[in-house]
Amino acid sequence: TILIGFAVVCWLIGFDIIYASQDYEFDRTHGLHSLVVRWGVRNSLGIAFFAHLVMWVLLMVFGWISGFRETYFVGVVLILGSLVLEHWLANRRDLKWIQVAFFRLNAFISVVFLVSTISAVAFPNFRF
Repeated sequence: TILIGFAVVCWLIGFDIIYASQDYEFDRTHGLHSLVVRWGVRNSLGIAFFAHLVMWVLLMVFGWISGFRETYFVGVVLILGSLVLEHWLANRRDLKWIQVAFFRLNAFISVVFLVSTISAVAFPNFRF
């Protein structure tokens, strides 16, 4: 649906800004006009957090409209925890931690969303 498409776009915007924050010095010294240079790292990470928050709300709305039960929403709560951790790591502004935030947590988020959605569709009457 359109909700999931927009959620994915917000997810991409968020993690692309996080990843771009590691290039701040290069972009600034070479005269590149990236979002991170224009708005600063702190503000850019705030925009990324807002994009991820919108993504999470859209996932919640999608689950509610679809009539999904607990398995889906447990996955969405895990996604929220992963997003919070990702932003906490990104705010440290350490290249090693940005790599962890970008690759591992985003891979985890995609797998959790896939599994929780499949389980909600395949086992619609499952309850904890």
